[in-house]
Amino acid sequence: MTHGQAKDRKIKLGYHLSPQASWLAAEPGASPYAVGPLVAVARKAEAALIDALFRADSFSFSPDQAASFRYGAVDAQLALASLAAATTRIGLVATISTTFTEPYATARQVLTLDHLSSGRAGWNAVTSHQGERAFGPQPIPDQATRYRRAGEFLEVVNGLWSSWDRDALLLDRDSRRFADAARVRRFAYRGDFFDIEGTSALPPSPQGRPVQFQAGASGEGKAFAARFAEAVFSASPDIGHARGIYAELKQLVAAGGRDPEKFLVFPGFGLILGKTQEEADDIHRNLTDGLDFEAGRKGAGYYLGEVDLTGLDLDAPVPLHLLPTDPSRLPRRRSRAALMQAVARKPGNTLRDVIRSFLLSDGGHFLTVQSYDGAAAELERWFATGAADGFLLSFPARGDQFDRFIEHVIPRLQDRGLYRRAYEGETLRQNLGLAA
Repeated sequence: MTHGQAKDRKIKLGYHLSPQASWLAAEPGASPYAVGPLVAVARKAEAALIDALFRADSFSFSPDQAASFRYGAVDAQLALASLAAATTRIGLVATISTTFTEPYATARQVLTLDHLSSGRAGWNAVTSHQGERAFGPQPIPDQATRYRRAGEFLEVVNGLWSSWDRDALLLDRDSRRFADAARVRRFAYRGDFFDIEGTSALPPSPQGRPVQFQAGASGEGKAFAARFAEAVFSASPDIGHARGIYAELKQLVAAGGRDPEKFLVFPGFGLILGKTQEEADDIHRNLTDGLDFEAGRKGAGYYLGEVDLTGLDLDAPVPLHLLPTDPSRLPRRRSRAALMQAVARKPGNTLRDVIRSFLLSDGGHFLTVQSYDGAAAELERWFATGAADGFLLSFPARGDQFDRFIEHVIPRLQDRGLYRRAYEGETLRQNLGLAA
């Protein structure tokens, strides 16, 4: 039995609540910014015992992205806050940039959501790779600098959250004492990026503090995850790559003196589902035929390492001389560039294949086309052989694909003893097995 393969170990599942999917799933004529469709999906996911909803975020938006609504999203944290009162058990995890926000405000915002949801909040700390022009004329710092700032950022956030003892909150109405001031202290921090003194405005939440997620697979990203994260969203194009990332991250966590059993790896996992393999293949074929390859050129070029794909033949290979020779030296999106370049360099692949990979698997995530039985088997294979503790699910074909997963794949996982039949607790930490 491989590392972490306890007999009672269960697959953890997150659902990527993308703005594009929620818009297309809404009733005709409904506002893409209305809360109703979000609530409906959240309740559906909670009924299916999904661990958490995840909402990505970006500060970059341009007119040429408007047609696809690919990144046109409301504020991720506010979107999930709107779901706190509509759900009771499912986790709420949003991406927050450590480059374009400040730690005190972030600590207050995320801990507020944790209290409002009774201990179901998490946050995905990222250093961002674009969007700097929305904040002023300064260029985005290089990747190493962004991660150094992120390290200080999380030290400040965690320090602020530690400024209250767990038992400081009294709520003693007889003595009219809200909290024991002797158990609340000021936190001071001085580093290269932050010189801060303050106290958290809020006490610890029902789960103690929000669950810390991270996404980033560069060398700096993995070191950052091993130091701070409790769960990681990773990107792998196949199971072999995923096993390598999984083993490396677990080893880094152990080397840092932390328990790798309390550190979860969630590869992105795209599914196209059919009752039979033939139906799944038909759905995949129809989806591929409907892709806007011209609209995908710019995004695919950016993921390759800021390569200009304008005018290139879709049915010819990407000229290799256009690709950066060493993705690890790129100023941003290094790990994703390496994954996309692997697609471009694969013998027989064309630009059309590269753009298809970008559009259907978000630039490097695994995508599988399966029957219901095949999907359950594939999830088990990844889980049982050291590639994943859980999965961040997405459904490129959208429509009723999430419903199919809930109705047909989850019961198969339960029958195999791989998925819960009830939530383990009331907080995200309890359900993820990360409670102290």
